[in-house]
Formats: sequence, structure tokens, C-alpha cells
Amino acid sequence: MNIMKRIVFILIAAAALLPVAVHAAGITIKPATFDHRLDPGQSLEITVTVENSGDQPLVLYPAVRDVVGMDEAGNPEFAKLDDPKTGGEMSSFVTFKEKMITVQPKGSYELIASVKLPENAPQGGLFGLVGVSQQPESTGETAVIVGMQTGTLVSLRVGDAIDDAKVLEFRADKWFKGSSDTVFLTSIENNGTALVRPYGVIEIRDLFGRTIATSSFNSLRRGILPNAKAQMNSEWKPGRQLIGRFQATLAATYGEEVKKSLVSTATFWVFPVKLTTIVLGVAIVLLLAIYVWVRSYIRRALKGSGVDATPRGSVSFFAVFISIIAVAAIVIGLVFFLLA
Repeated sequence: MNIMKRIVFILIAAAALLPVAVHAAGITIKPATFDHRLDPGQSLEITVTVENSGDQPLVLYPAVRDVVGMDEAGNPEFAKLDDPKTGGEMSSFVTFKEKMITVQPKGSYELIASVKLPENAPQGGLFGLVGVSQQPESTGETAVIVGMQTGTLVSLRVGDAIDDAKVLEFRADKWFKGSSDTVFLTSIENNGTALVRPYGVIEIRDLFGRTIATSSFNSLRRGILPNAKAQMNSEWKPGRQLIGRFQATLAATYGEEVKKSLVSTATFWVFPVKLTTIVLGVAIVLLLAIYVWVRSYIRRALKGSGVDATPRGSVSFFAVFISIIAVAAIVIGLVFFLLA
């Protein structure tokens, strides 16, 4: 049973950084994310809607759990129940009026979480999952989420938070491709003290610098926690077969008070496998035909001038064939080099 609860928890957490409703065991929590700026000494009430889509009443316990990081897939990492408290976690500042709530079948409940920051609250970001649990575990005034759970991922920007992100990697899934469909692999690191949600576009240009397509980047506004990095891949399907050299440019923005930019470029080739095989085959046949014709022409010319055209040595056809293949490869390589 514990294993099944852990599996359900992981599936819920994987969606926690996306701005959509969160579902679990007949429970729907809205919103999935909540971002807000708060100065030390200020207070805030967060309203979370708990919906019961089942046929039986649900007894639930308001709770909060601190988020301490995230993995590269964007899944939040929660503090362990036995981790020592420093007094700077979100759970230290969140309280609920209700110790227990009952949500009727096909009904909903407006749960209010009160946040009050002291004057000496740490500057930067506070992160936690605010919601409900089916099993409470009391640790003072606020319950800690245990067992099967779901909630709203709350990000509080406290005071003078710092926005600082950079692109670690931006490239196509393959630099030389047979298919036009492309996945742009993007890794972004957050070196600041607040949550960032970079978003923007990826612009694709052809060999001549013409913009042929624009693809959205992080349209779901996935967030990256401080001191974490996330893999934010984007899929592009042009809907037609392309050929040649292309350059993709990532142009994204992030930040609250001041918008900052993230820019990176990547180059890739698209050359269909069938077309490549046909071109290489035609090149080899053409070179063989030229070889045979030149050899025959020289013999006829020598014979017409009265010179003995009988070959003094012999060169195997296999050696000629290999040589022509090598020449064909060099020619195709030169074409790619000139187009680069």
C-alpha cells in the first residue's frame, strides 16, 4: 500500500509546476500554481478550491509541505518530514483556520491559507505545496502533508529577489537529420533567488536567412526553482519535407519587475535518406560512365593516330570502383562545405 501511495504522489508532483488543475483520487485542486510578490511584514490569504468528483463525502486535512528543489524533468522535490526546520520555510508562515474539512460529493470547498511574514523574513523565494491530505500528521499549528496528497504549488517572491537564469544547452536532437521533424533540446539554469518561468519562441531560418517557421517555447510556463536547472524541450513539426542547412534561434524572456532575455542558436542539417541514397547512386553511375567514356575516347584517338593503344598494364575494375566512390564522397562533402 505504501508503494502505491508513493507512485501516486510522484505522478501528482510531476504536474505540480504546470499552470493547470491538479487531480488525485477524485480530488481536483485549483489553481495548480500561485505566484505572488510579498514584502517582509506583509500578510496574504490564498484561496484554494477543493473539488470532489466522487460519489462519497471526503474528509480532508488542510496541509502544507515545503518545496526544497526540483529535478531536471521539472518535478518538485519536497522536504522530508524529519528534516530540521530553519524558520525560513514556507510552512513556518502558513496557517489554516480549519483543522479538517468535508467536501460533499460533486461539490467543492473554498480553503483559505493565511500567510504572514515577519519583518525579518528572508529575502528571495518561498516555495511550498498548499492543499489537502487524507492523513494528517500534526507538527504544531500546521499539519504536514503525508500519504496521498494534492495541492497548489505556491511561489512567494519576498522582497528584493534576484532573477538570474542562463541557457546551458540549446541544440537540435540530431545535427544531421533525415526527417524534418525536430526536437530542440533546451536546458536552463536558475542562479537567482526566485522562481523563473522563461517563455518565448524558437525561430527557424533556412540557408538564405529567410524565416520559415516560428515555434513556441515553454507555452505552459513551467517554472524553475532557484539553484536548479530544467530540461525544457520543444517539438517542431513543419508538416513538409525540408532539405538543407537550418539555424534555430531561441528567444525567451523571464523576470518580474525587469524582463530579461535568453538567446541561443543551433545549426542542423536536414537531408532525406532516400534523396541522399539517390544522389550518391547517381554520382557513382555518372562518374563510372565518365571513366568508361574517357577511356574509350583515348583508345580511339590513339588508334586513329597509328599509336598502339594496347594497354601495357591492367587496373582492376574494383580499384576503379572504389576510387570513384571516394571521389563521389569528396564531391558531396565539398557541396555541403560550400553550402555551409
